[in-house]
Amino acid sequence: MEYDNRGLMALDKTEGSPLLDQLRAILSPAAGSPRTLEQRLASLNEIEQKLILQTAQFVHLAMQMRQATNDKTMDYADLVQSMYRGMSLDKRQLIAELLNETAPLDFVPTPKPPRTDTAISFYDRLEMQVASEEPQQTKTDFLERLTHSESSGDSTAEITIADGRHYVGSLQHR
Repeated sequence: MEYDNRGLMALDKTEGSPLLDQLRAILSPAAGSPRTLEQRLASLNEIEQKLILQTAQFVHLAMQMRQATNDKTMDYADLVQSMYRGMSLDKRQLIAELLNETAPLDFVPTPKPPRTDTAISFYDRLEMQVASEEPQQTKTDFLERLTHSESSGDSTAEITIADGRHYVGSLQHR
């Protein structure tokens, strides 16, 4: 059975040009095995090698400080990412692989709880649960105090002001 090769999804069997062949060779997956860490380090120039070495030393020192405080929430890749966000991805990966090879971690990182949980739990602590010294004032308590201050508690008090308005009752505001 032969298929009709004239639709939208038809295979295009055009002859390859040298430019197209070159692009296919560049974009296709590499035929060989991936390069080792040593090969990638050797392909760097001297300045890049010094940069990688110095950065790896800083990251290693930072990791030692985190371990001294018992902070085991990051591995080398996460720490390099947090310290050197502007550095290219391939260099960050190279540094993390180098450190994993030369100074492997003796723990599996455990992620931190989300920041919102930490912030909320701060206010749930016992020392943050302090009751106020004074009980909250109720609406009736406020009205009682206002009544006593305005008319000395006399519900039959009367007042006539200069423009002729007449007020009767315990809450007479002037």
